[in-house]
Amino acid sequence: MECTSATAMFGTCRCCSALGSHLDILKEYHNDGVKEVFYDMFVKCFDYFLSTNKGLSTLICSKCITRLRDAYLFRTMVEETESLLLSTVRDIDKQLTVFVAVPSTNITENNVSSTECFDIKSEMNEDSPFESEYSCVQSVNVPENNVSTTAGIEIKLEMNEDCPDQNEDSCEMNMANDLKSNLVDGELELLRRFPVGKVMLLPTRQTLRGHCPLFVKYLEKMKGKRITPTNITKLLHGKSRSRTRNGLDKNYVTEKLANTINACTLLENSNATIFKTKTRAGYPCFYCREIFGSMDDLRAHQPEHPKSGLFKLFSRYTADSLVVYADVTDLRCTICEQNVPNLNELKTHLRRAHAKNYYADFEDRIVPFKLKGGSDFECQDCGFNFETFGAIERHMNVHYRNRICEQCGAGFVTMHRLKIHNYTVHREGSFPCGICKKIYVSYYKYKIHFDVVHKLEKKNKCPKCPEKFIDYFTKQKHLVEKHGAAPIRYKCNVCDRSFTRRFSLTGHMRRRHLEQKEIKCAHCQYMCYTKWELKVHMTRHGAEKLFECGLCKKSYTRQKALKEHAKVHFNDRRYPCDVCGQSYTQNCALKEHLKTHHPDFDGTQ
Repeated sequence: MECTSATAMFGTCRCCSALGSHLDILKEYHNDGVKEVFYDMFVKCFDYFLSTNKGLSTLICSKCITRLRDAYLFRTMVEETESLLLSTVRDIDKQLTVFVAVPSTNITENNVSSTECFDIKSEMNEDSPFESEYSCVQSVNVPENNVSTTAGIEIKLEMNEDCPDQNEDSCEMNMANDLKSNLVDGELELLRRFPVGKVMLLPTRQTLRGHCPLFVKYLEKMKGKRITPTNITKLLHGKSRSRTRNGLDKNYVTEKLANTINACTLLENSNATIFKTKTRAGYPCFYCREIFGSMDDLRAHQPEHPKSGLFKLFSRYTADSLVVYADVTDLRCTICEQNVPNLNELKTHLRRAHAKNYYADFEDRIVPFKLKGGSDFECQDCGFNFETFGAIERHMNVHYRNRICEQCGAGFVTMHRLKIHNYTVHREGSFPCGICKKIYVSYYKYKIHFDVVHKLEKKNKCPKCPEKFIDYFTKQKHLVEKHGAAPIRYKCNVCDRSFTRRFSLTGHMRRRHLEQKEIKCAHCQYMCYTKWELKVHMTRHGAEKLFECGLCKKSYTRQKALKEHAKVHFNDRRYPCDVCGQSYTQNCALKEHLKTHHPDFDGTQ
């Protein structure tokens, strides 16, 4: 079986130390339409967490992948078989249950003939989990003649002191009325079908307060009120914040409330610095949205905001949009000043050492980062390093996959981000550019094209001077040349070459080391390494010539070809012949001249 859309890397297998082109255990691949992450399969099969030390390889060879899949499939088969067997056993137990049809008897005054009154009490089994708060013991007065030992309740015969012998008729009348008021039609017949203690008598309006006093209390509070989810939450938890955060029952916690409490517990008792997602200008403060060029400036600013306002601040967000970025550099507990390595250790420390309330069953909404300055961003979960904040921000979706895109398998922290992803990436449509006639499938991509290419908007501001730039790479070049910043380099793990852009490194790996031609033309058998090469190739299949020369009206399919043609009109002869001195406007014309007039020239003379 093959992994589709897989990009192999050269290195050592983490499992068997085999050297070659392998896949990454932390990335997501598709195998016969099934998404799989080898690291997660390892954890599920063997309950073993691989070390994420930066010096260790994260690759796995094809042989180890096959063995891991076999183990994963075997575990899945065992779990499904066990579930099937358990359901079969439950079905057999249901088939062995025998129901006895008992004819119903109407209790009237004529049935009451005994002069003695007894109490029938349904008592809870000693093993019942509802003995303390919801214990239900109900007494029903019935005549002795109607007492049946086949009833599905425990029967105790006691003399009723309220029924003296001298008033037998009134006693019998009261017993019949009690039965009519306490028993539902068919209830006694139903109880006879079950063993003693399995089924309790149904509560009535008169006995409900004794059975479930807490339920009656809430009903009385909601009497005469319009019932909404907000009202129910206030009635259950009260309006006091201290009661809500300290004395909250897990069964009544909403997702939004649990996420808010968890975030406040971690941030109020630590020195973490919270911020919104990084923009071109810098790091926005989560409290006041003021933007700072460096994380050091934000750390110095944030003590101005009291942490007591975090609960109110987080409550403004919906359950689907609450996400907090936190810098956890030199993280410590502010209660005891103990240093902790990461957020997970802080959660454990606060619960065990300080008895703080934390709901671990709900999703994490705090995304940790270690921002030490420069271009080195380290992931707190796997230890990988990234050159830009945008790269590590996208990488964190691998660890916080609370919501999964059904179309491409991408993971996101919140549903809000998943909706934005679907709107910008998978939204189908046709948005043509009115200037260059290019067509885009989403308005988001069209807007970026129009602002950058035609309006030439400079949205990338230098954090150290007022100058602005069209794109991120031009700004980074300016920082290196004018302000002495360290250049961002993407290094090859095989040949030690470095590149200024990540896609250049990816193309280098495919072309020089892996020799993977994964891009295929839809009209012919041509295959290439990059989408740009395919775009150049597609001009051979009758692409529309949109780029026209304003002088001679010649048209071209590419803007680059138009620029080369323009050199003819300006007599830009920058390619001279080293043999005869004749110059040409295009390099291809010079090569043709050498081939025709100087075939013996090899360029070394």
